[in-house]
Amino acid sequence: MNRLQVAALWVGVAIFSWGSAQNEVPPETAETVTVRLVVETEPGVLISRLNPPIVELDDPFRLGDALTATVDGEPYLDDPEFYYARLNPVIWELPVPQGAAPGGYPADIRATFALCSRTQGFCFTDEQTAMTTVQVGGGANETVVVRLRQLER
Repeated sequence: MNRLQVAALWVGVAIFSWGSAQNEVPPETAETVTVRLVVETEPGVLISRLNPPIVELDDPFRLGDALTATVDGEPYLDDPEFYYARLNPVIWELPVPQGAAPGGYPADIRATFALCSRTQGFCFTDEQTAMTTVQVGGGANETVVVRLRQLER
């Protein structure tokens, strides 16, 4: 192979590599995406502390992995050992893997709550799901807010 052929081959590889890299998040601009789950209840519905809520996010970058979050909240003043009046937002900080293509990554959230209705005097378990899309490639920290509402039954 002569020098001209080697130079042409090198230029071809460089162009191919540059074209592929355009569709990836460069390592020097690695992002963190924040998924923020807000849980709202109807007035008169309390969240059990004895059966703590279970909240999972499907990792949008590692299919099949679920990220479980610890749930905390504001205690219900009349019975603070047993109930939350409301929950604090659940927050996941997700590092975007090096080489991830820009675009939307779907993620499901599953939440199971033990709830009690003060006005109707009974407790029940409520399972909620939400779908969200995490956007990669925007440059800045991106926050996705998902709201789950438990209705009084």
